[in-house]
Amino acid sequence: MTRRVEQKEQTRQRLLAAARAVFEAHGFEAANLRLIARDAGIAPGTIFVHFRDKLDLLHATLFEDLAAALQEALAEPAQDSLEAWLVQLTDRMLAYYETRPILSRVLLQQSLLADPPWAERFAAQLGAVHGAVVQRAVLARAQGELRGDANLPLFAAAYISFYMFALIAWAQRAGKQSPVRRRDLGYGRGTFKVSERTSHEFLSLPMYPELSAEQVRAVINVVEEALAAPALN
Repeated sequence: MTRRVEQKEQTRQRLLAAARAVFEAHGFEAANLRLIARDAGIAPGTIFVHFRDKLDLLHATLFEDLAAALQEALAEPAQDSLEAWLVQLTDRMLAYYETRPILSRVLLQQSLLADPPWAERFAAQLGAVHGAVVQRAVLARAQGELRGDANLPLFAAAYISFYMFALIAWAQRAGKQSPVRRRDLGYGRGTFKVSERTSHEFLSLPMYPELSAEQVRAVINVVEEALAAPALN
């Protein structure tokens, strides 16, 4: 790497760090590019050497920040059971969002509604999580934690769907602690009779924009099989 390229990358990283702090403090709409440039120690025009506009800067900030958090979470040592590993992964990612509530709500909105090429890049991040869950589920199936005929891609898609729904619910509740992290409270069967009865009457399906056609077909097949099965008394 030449000295000039190295300096350009250092400027870019200072710019991303300053943007992250300003976006977190003021939100996207109120964030000012001149303030970001000042905090980064560069001229305002230098921003456009690296990014097209404020939205492009936001996407880069969110993408690289989330990519680092995902990489760290997925690099954690594997737990003994699939359930423990999923709890660990979920806790790591929820902790990331909870430490930066304002930026996290912007991240969720922008990652779900981003235009190309950012839409594909954010989708690839979810794809990496999906692949990691499938890989861990393969080990769990070999250890007898899952049935031998378990559809592992569908299992991973369901996990991501439930995770995203919980994350969106947390964001809608103004950044209060996510209910996903409140576990092991000592409740047993029969504690919440209405909720338990409702869980037998309503069907929750894995749904999110990055589901492939194959995964959508797998969901449909499972629903069809369930509807065709004899009713249980």
